[in-house]
Amino acid sequence: MLLIYVIVLFFAFTAISEVKECRRKAAEKRVREEEREIIRKIKAEDKAVEDFKKYNIVIGG
Repeated sequence: MLLIYVIVLFFAFTAISEVKECRRKAAEKRVREEEREIIRKIKAEDKAVEDFKKYNIVIGG
C-alpha cells in the first residue's frame, strides 16, 4: 500500500514539474515574441526617419 502512495506521489511531482517547465517555456517564448515586435517597430521607425530625411532633402534642396 505504501508503495502505491510513493508511486502516485512520484507521478504527481513529475506532472507538477512538467507543468512548471511548460509555463516557463511559454513565458520565454512570449518574451522573445515581444522583443521581436519591439525590434520590428524600431526598425520601421528608423526607416521612416531615413525616408523623411531623403524626401525632405529632395523637397528642400
